Amino acid sequence: MDDEMTYETQHFSICYSQECVSLVKQIAGTLRDNMERIMGFFRLDQLDHKIPVVIYSDRAAYISHIEECGQTYREWMIADTFDGRIHILSMEECRRSQSHVHMEREEYARLIVHEFVHICQQQVEPDCDGCVWFWEALATNLSGQVAEPVAISCSKEELMFEYQELPAAYAVSYQLGKYMLEHMSSDQIYEYICRPEILREDTEEILKAAAGVMI
Repeated sequence: MDDEMTYETQHFSICYSQECVSLVKQIAGTLRDNMERIMGFFRLDQLDHKIPVVIYSDRAAYISHIEECGQTYREWMIADTFDGRIHILSMEECRRSQSHVHMEREEYARLIVHEFVHICQQQVEPDCDGCVWFWEALATNLSGQVAEPVAISCSKEELMFEYQELPAAYAVSYQLGKYMLEHMSSDQIYEYICRPEILREDTEEILKAAAGVMI
């Protein structure tokens, strides 16, 4: 990024441009305030390394990053952890996305926590093949994001392997995660985090059970 600056904390290294200077302390504070709770959920005593955070005021630079990670950019994409770092658009740039035009500071803060949830899950077990819906289920719920209820009508195959093409995919994940957190023990959920092969075996049962609760 042009005119790049860095803000260092004990656990995070935040890279930003002058345009994003007003966001830096907010991001650092939000991450600091939520670290212990999120790490506790994932039963982590410490982070493997200091987490780099990159804030983008230039969407073109963010799109370039997405493509360098082998991903296809979509207009709703505003943050990710594809390469083990937290990449996030500035709040003003988020507001230029049609799906986030009304984003406020509280929502932006939840987005930061959402990405930190992914960082912790990556540290426990990085295999997300067929499990992206579960990663988003935990990230939406643990970050305090809320989605409007939607019908859970997708098949197991669609949920596991066509997740990004689902209508209201994050809302579906939110509801599945809410069901799991309310109806499953922490040990069961932690087993799914550590052993994604077990989650893949149980996905259809979880999908049917959660859909049944919503009826």
